[in-house]
Amino acid sequence: MIIQQQIVSLSDVGWSSAGWRCQGPGQQSDDDPDDGNDPPGDGQSACSGTQVFRDDFSGSRVNSANWRTGFYWNPVGQANPHWAGDNQSQTYVDSLTDPVFSVSGGTLSIKPRKTETDYLSGSLTAQAGGDNKEFSRGCYEIRAKFPDAPGSFPAFWLISAFGPEWTDASGAKNRPEIDVVETIGEPNRFYTTGHNFGPANNRLDRTTYHPVDRAVSGAFHTYSVRWSDSAVICYFDGQEVFRESARTPQTSSIYLHLNFALGDTGHWAGPVDDTYFETSPKLEVDYVLVTQ
Repeated sequence: MIIQQQIVSLSDVGWSSAGWRCQGPGQQSDDDPDDGNDPPGDGQSACSGTQVFRDDFSGSRVNSANWRTGFYWNPVGQANPHWAGDNQSQTYVDSLTDPVFSVSGGTLSIKPRKTETDYLSGSLTAQAGGDNKEFSRGCYEIRAKFPDAPGSFPAFWLISAFGPEWTDASGAKNRPEIDVVETIGEPNRFYTTGHNFGPANNRLDRTTYHPVDRAVSGAFHTYSVRWSDSAVICYFDGQEVFRESARTPQTSSIYLHLNFALGDTGHWAGPVDDTYFETSPKLEVDYVLVTQ
């Protein structure tokens, strides 16, 4: 397998510390070599340890004990148009039983649909005990098949419990976000991103894109991130593709999200129109796993 990495600086605001640091195939250096959790070889899961969350989608519908619709700051049952500022085209549905979501044969499908007045899609937040489930350091993984239709913008990502305003309770801008995998309809490329703040509350964005020698769309692959005190390391099919280090450890609790956005006019994914739905694009998920 050939994996290439390139760092794309989306917002370089004068921060001099290390950002994303990419490594090539076979360089699976462990952030803690003594913790007994060394990642396995190519094509394997990168997450070991104690399972704190897992969904294999073995039922006939989305498990409401594990998921709720929308983002964690939205009241349960409230539809949410999009992530503010991204010029997206979808409205996220407010019911797990909406036809956008289906579960069959151990696979979750999120399939956007068109109505007379709107484009509808799905967004899920992990929950437990009827409330949003908070996570912290550990390993996060999804095995999924992504669509290749231009205008598709699905993602599996982690966001700080501080809320969408990028600030913590004291008012300091300290909200980390880790995008484990995002795709924009390209058949052989996926993206990973870290968002954080450097000195003087300057926002920092670092995105790596990963061309690979196998189809990201049309085939299932595992995408993983291991978050520890000293590093954030991302894997594709069990193989390390980048790590972030030499930064103040991210201490915030985080929430887990899975969503399928449509369009991103002026940004990555580009626009969508009615013709987008002719090929019935969908995001398929085999499992979601969190270990510590």
